[in-house]
Amino acid sequence: MVTLDPTIVELAYCLTIYRAQGSRYDYVFVVMPTGRAGFLQDPRLQEVARTRGREQTYMLVC
Repeated sequence: MVTLDPTIVELAYCLTIYRAQGSRYDYVFVVMPTGRAGFLQDPRLQEVARTRGREQTYMLVC
């Protein structure tokens, strides 16, 4: 279990990985439903998802 500092979490809109290409954010949460995580088998999408956060990127599988 990971505990997050609540000061880094704020109300925001969700974006798809495709829409986030070319953008950077301080903190990023990538939420992947367990049964649907197969879309991240594409290494290019993995790279885009991992590199959007300037400070930290959290990958959540739920």
